[in-house]
Amino acid sequence: MKKRILKMAASLVMGTVCVMASSALSTFASEVSLGDVNMDGKIDSSDASAILMAYSALSVNETPDLSEEQLSAADINADGSVNSSDASDVLVYYSYLSVGGDESITEYFGLEPEVPATGEVDESQLEPTPADFSVLDPAMFNVKESYDAGKKQFTLKWDSLPVATGYHVDIYTDQYYDDEGQPFKYSADVTGTSCTAQLPSALGDNHNYRYKITPFAKADGYRTTYSKVRYIDGSTGAYFKTGKRAYNSVKFKVNTADLTPHDTYPIYDIRNGAAVKVDIGDRPFDGDALYINDNEKAILQKFADEHFTKGMTNYDKVLYFMKWVHDNNSYATNDQYQKYTMWDGNFVNDVVNLKVGQCLQFNGSACELMALMGYDVYMLHCYSEGGYLHYRFELNIDGIVYGMEVGDRQYDNPATGYRWEWAFDTNRPMLLVRPDKK
Repeated sequence: MKKRILKMAASLVMGTVCVMASSALSTFASEVSLGDVNMDGKIDSSDASAILMAYSALSVNETPDLSEEQLSAADINADGSVNSSDASDVLVYYSYLSVGGDESITEYFGLEPEVPATGEVDESQLEPTPADFSVLDPAMFNVKESYDAGKKQFTLKWDSLPVATGYHVDIYTDQYYDDEGQPFKYSADVTGTSCTAQLPSALGDNHNYRYKITPFAKADGYRTTYSKVRYIDGSTGAYFKTGKRAYNSVKFKVNTADLTPHDTYPIYDIRNGAAVKVDIGDRPFDGDALYINDNEKAILQKFADEHFTKGMTNYDKVLYFMKWVHDNNSYATNDQYQKYTMWDGNFVNDVVNLKVGQCLQFNGSACELMALMGYDVYMLHCYSEGGYLHYRFELNIDGIVYGMEVGDRQYDNPATGYRWEWAFDTNRPMLLVRPDKK
């Protein structure tokens, strides 16, 4: 059973959902598939918009412009109500589909398996393909790339790999970003060992591009299994036209990272040279990770709705939030720490609503935002000296670790340009290898 992931992550990543006009929803049918609320044969952000419109009407005791069948299809979590949680589930599932996922929405969220017309459960829906990708290594791909300037086509070729019956290919460029802040992306499943992407315009020396090749195996009657061993370009740059292009920008890497929204994240104590997972204060703790509670999620969602605008990329959103925390918070005194019981770990409430905190609250709130967006982030307890503790957080994208830290304005120095705020810095990570991550 797949663990249900958080409710509001997709709208943080993709921006505020635009609600469709009610006339676009006035379609009726005798049968509607779960999630496909507007009955256009696919599940995407339009269905999430339809759900939000229905929720808006229901919340003020108005009749939504949906049939009973459509309302049933909108109740993703089968809790008997249609609300923003269902819309977020649709966006999360849509994001999963966009990166090659092939499970049905019921399989993805661990709901009851679909029953064929015969009335018997098709067991093949529940079994993965018996494939062992452990023999693969990125060096085995032997990837070659080429670019046809006349046709504006970018082509990848690689060697055939054992076990794989096909390959999922994602090719990104920063030639443009759409209204949801997403860069151009070409995706395809191929059974051969090459893939050609038709680009929207000519590649220039100032453009970044990267790609990911993921082998998969599929046998008749079984679900597709994707390899965890992939080929990812982007760490050292690539070659086309006249020579080596510029190093892939950090912004581009952040905006093309694989995202898995989650509502827990670990904190490591590295003061004694080893990295040990720890708990802090009264913070909700889930196994060996800090848990982001519903109130924290709701505050972040409200912040996103009020501050994140059309066209902002994930990179832009993270920097905006960190700058806002820095510019709008003051350092908590001991009296304030006691008054607001800041050891309870409600970091987002402290910095967004109370606008007061210390390093733990400042960095914890930013870490929570990025975890909910789907990034691989973790907190660090760096040192204790003279009764003072210090915390910060880090980000891992494709094995590259970035130092992240934000504070208030007390240590800013206009003369030198120093601000207690930096992000995506490869020169400042403190924990390059986590003991529980290989």
